[in-house]
Amino acid sequence: MVMLVASVIVYDRVNRRVVLLRRGENKAYAPGMWSLPSGKGAPGEPITHTAVRELREETGLVVAPQALRLAHVTHSADSPEAPEGFVVLVFAAEEWGGEPVNAEPGKHSAVAWVDTDDLPTDFVPSTPHALERYLASERPEVAMDGWDGAQGRSLAGSRDPTGPPAPRAPFHTRPAGPDGVSAASRVCVPARSQRPEPAA
Repeated sequence: MVMLVASVIVYDRVNRRVVLLRRGENKAYAPGMWSLPSGKGAPGEPITHTAVRELREETGLVVAPQALRLAHVTHSADSPEAPEGFVVLVFAAEEWGGEPVNAEPGKHSAVAWVDTDDLPTDFVPSTPHALERYLASERPEVAMDGWDGAQGRSLAGSRDPTGPPAPRAPFHTRPAGPDGVSAASRVCVPARSQRPEPAA
């Protein structure tokens, strides 16, 4: 069965920054790479509710389903978690409540606000294209990833079963630290267990 996934671009237009998370090194798919908050749909769950739930579970941010706008769709041929393929609906939200926290430190090593002019280079393959298109105010599109002879735009960096991977789409980036984000734009948020308790 094809897996359904929702991702959310939380965009602070005033400060030109987005919320990203870094996948844990123990993940089967794209370990240690930066990504948008994302997660699998649950049976019987509307996809906008999946997006809202996953964003809250991973970052603590609260977004209303009606505040989400469709930004991009990717249909990928396969991954270690979805051998029959998966469809990612990428939503964008410019209204949210709360401040981001690394609410799932067992799954992610960091959650950060990142300047849009200083995005990391080590992204999950489907993330940069969707994010780049949204930030450029382009209309949503359907991208095909890893399909032999499929119609539609192939993602840069996608798997081609007949040859080597295509080069990744270029991003305008500044020199980055060892974690792929420059110190100038990183605002890492500690895990809840590492945050000081508020004074009584």
